[in-house]
Amino acid sequence: MDLNDPQSPVTLPEELRRQFAEVEKRLWRVETAAAVCWLLTGLMASFLAQFLSDRLGDTPSSVRWTWLIAGLAMAVWAASRWISRWVLHRRDFRDLARLVQQKYRRLGDRLLGIVELAN
Repeated sequence: MDLNDPQSPVTLPEELRRQFAEVEKRLWRVETAAAVCWLLTGLMASFLAQFLSDRLGDTPSSVRWTWLIAGLAMAVWAASRWISRWVLHRRDFRDLARLVQQKYRRLGDRLLGIVELAN
């Protein structure tokens, strides 16, 4: 196999692929937990605002609907953001390397270089 042949396939080492898979798994856990927290926060804040406004006096139905729509909008925003990142636009190795680069500059630069060379 000639290393200078442009037709020869160059792939990432299996160990590096495994490490990228672990990073992706951890990122999935963190972003899923964040999405669930945003969803619950929106709904609970809506409920709490409704509860407090009812305790202060008779809340008009338009205000009740406003609180409900605001809480549901927050839940839909959190769900759509998660779906966008994990279903519609999945991250590839280059995106994962850029995420590592934000926290660990030199390591991310090296990973990004390896990924770009492999592509």
